[in-house]
Amino acid sequence: MAGCSSIRKEAHHAADSLERQVSFDGATWIDQPLVADRPEALRNSGFGGEVREAQVRRRQWLIAQGLAHEEQNRSVYRANMLAMLPARAEPCCRDCLVSKPGLENE
Repeated sequence: MAGCSSIRKEAHHAADSLERQVSFDGATWIDQPLVADRPEALRNSGFGGEVREAQVRRRQWLIAQGLAHEEQNRSVYRANMLAMLPARAEPCCRDCLVSKPGLENE
């Protein structure tokens, strides 16, 4: 049953990845459905439920960052939000690289 073990490992990795994306200071794959006119439907259980929960936390994070706000019981995102997120991540990534010995000049 090596396949079951592999599937559990993949599911754990996906959930861990999902959690990191909630407060990632850059564009993530969970941002696209938030701003889509017609996002794909997600199941309420399993990984779909986890994605829904992550989207709620991501919305809260985006609001705290000034990239979205609540208006009449719905989230309103800045028009250029997806374009702004990668630009915001670049200085952070550069700082992380500079803080690692041997990577300063790469």
